[in-house]
Amino acid sequence: MILSVKHSFFLAIISWFVSVIPMSLQAQNVTTSFEDGYMKCYEKAFADNGEAICGFLQKSEQFLIDRNVLRDTTGTSYVYFLNNSRSYIDTPYAKFGFINFMMGQLQSKNFSLDTFKACSNELKATNGYEKSKLFQVEETLKQIKTIKDVQKVTVQVATMLTEAEVSHPYYRLRIINFLESHGRRSTEKISKKPTLSKEALQNALKIHIKAQDEILVNTTSVSFGELLQKTKTYLEKNTSKSIITIKAEAAISKQFSTALQLEIKKILQSLRDQLSQKKYNSSFEKLSSAQQQEIKKTYPETIIFNQ
Repeated sequence: MILSVKHSFFLAIISWFVSVIPMSLQAQNVTTSFEDGYMKCYEKAFADNGEAICGFLQKSEQFLIDRNVLRDTTGTSYVYFLNNSRSYIDTPYAKFGFINFMMGQLQSKNFSLDTFKACSNELKATNGYEKSKLFQVEETLKQIKTIKDVQKVTVQVATMLTEAEVSHPYYRLRIINFLESHGRRSTEKISKKPTLSKEALQNALKIHIKAQDEILVNTTSVSFGELLQKTKTYLEKNTSKSIITIKAEAAISKQFSTALQLEIKKILQSLRDQLSQKKYNSSFEKLSSAQQQEIKKTYPETIIFNQ
């Protein structure tokens, strides 16, 4: 019977599937009664007490770590991402496969939708639910339907949750689910071709990817390792005036270009961290928004494609 249900049914109920984690993984020393209540609902609804969804969350977070979207799974890392989500708009969040995963759980009868609905509806009827932080976060995430810009929504969520709260499995999985559906929406996409003077472009670090085994930096052939070293040296020398242009031939895969871009971002992040420690005795992620903006003035991310 489940196999005959149309895909639209799963899309309609996917909002129910936002926080399936065994109780043993709940955040500690944080007042999250409603979040924990949802965990209990999932314990009742999942035949395996949520082990499968726990594995899904870990796999999804590793996906983000591998692509330098998250540094780790701490609340600090998540808050930094929420405040800067537009910078990662090219990340292929659809690869999470959350919808397909939940379809599989229903088809294998490892998850009882009726059990979950009954439990969660009872929780929502509890006094104080509409004043809870969980309810406020969910209402904020719904704004993506009208705002249509992921960062404008995620920044609001970041102001609502402490680092300890956002590390709760409910919110970690909720963010994963939200990203898969809306993570690439932006009405203010990062410009790949900002208007710059001719003189500024002449002083840029020019990277030309002719083939996956042939990369030129300012017309000089280099290895991938040499490219990264030259990039770091250039950024250290030019700081706020740094401009990197990347030209890739049509035959170059998007995956390769994206991998190169992420490596450059890692170098930039490392330099920002070094300056943050020197100036504020703290990592870049833990700085206030104002302090981060000051660091970004020294090490901006000015990368221009296909010039």
